Amino acid sequence: MKSRDVTGGKNGSLYNEEIKHLFFDSLSSNQDTVKYYTRVLLIASALERMLNKDLNQFTFEEIEKVLYSFKSNNRNTIVSYGRVISGYLKWCVQKGLATSNLLEQLKPDDFMKYVVNQEVYLAEGQLRRIEDQCDNYQDAVIFRLLFEGVGGKEMSEIRNLKIDDVDIHNHTVQLINSLVTDDKGLPVRFKERTLKVDERTIELIMGARIQKSYKTRDGSIEDLVDNTYVVRSVALNSNSNFKNSPLEIQNIYKRIDSVMRKMSIDNIKPKLIQRSGMMRYANQIIGDAKELTLNDLKIVADRFNLTSYHNLKGFLTMDNIRKIYPK
Repeated sequence: MKSRDVTGGKNGSLYNEEIKHLFFDSLSSNQDTVKYYTRVLLIASALERMLNKDLNQFTFEEIEKVLYSFKSNNRNTIVSYGRVISGYLKWCVQKGLATSNLLEQLKPDDFMKYVVNQEVYLAEGQLRRIEDQCDNYQDAVIFRLLFEGVGGKEMSEIRNLKIDDVDIHNHTVQLINSLVTDDKGLPVRFKERTLKVDERTIELIMGARIQKSYKTRDGSIEDLVDNTYVVRSVALNSNSNFKNSPLEIQNIYKRIDSVMRKMSIDNIKPKLIQRSGMMRYANQIIGDAKELTLNDLKIVADRFNLTSYHNLKGFLTMDNIRKIYPK
């Protein structure tokens, strides 16, 4: 079948879109999966248009150009993107649209050559300096909680954290990983776990709790809503449900981004903060050991509430740990 761009070559459209959507139909009814595959193949579409042919007709060298174009900074990400392309090529072979899947034989480690601008992780001391420069405890505590292993689906463990969930004497926090709400829009408390945290975390939590107003990036002062959550919204309206609701997830990202912009620091995202915390925790576990064991990875995954330790293998390595915490 001759490849064609059914959208007329517009920016942001898939090349050979009809074929791509037939492929998406074969995946599953999960829209999140389809959206992810679409994002990956959209990046490949730029080179497809340049070469005027579908990905399923690419040479191995041309597919390599696609892999480099992702500009991935860790192995897990590029492996995931590679699986999308491999899945598409496999489907094309099954449908008689391609003669072979050129990525079929590649192992996860083989994708390391396509990693560029590798992530630079934060040592605990670097994180502390960022926290110290925050204008608000409300911001600093977000960095520290992520670093300690608090997160959950859509940051729900941070957003749901209330002062009554904090045991300042035993240095523990009770965490709720839930986005389920009742008929009033308030979170239903379930899927709880207890996490031991350090003194620094307790200090920042208490500082965030007693903070009454929030200094914005432009220097203005906004009142914070008066509720029992540790991380709170600014009081923009008088809606009672809003006042008693957790901070919205986009505000978590905005606060991190605002702090980073003020400090002129690039590429510090929630995932990197979490991974930096994993580095510190793994270093504490292994001590002077010369290797990181499978059991060590499982312990780290458990603390950061991950369902699997497998994704840690791509970045949580002895080499990366020792770059930050040399012995």
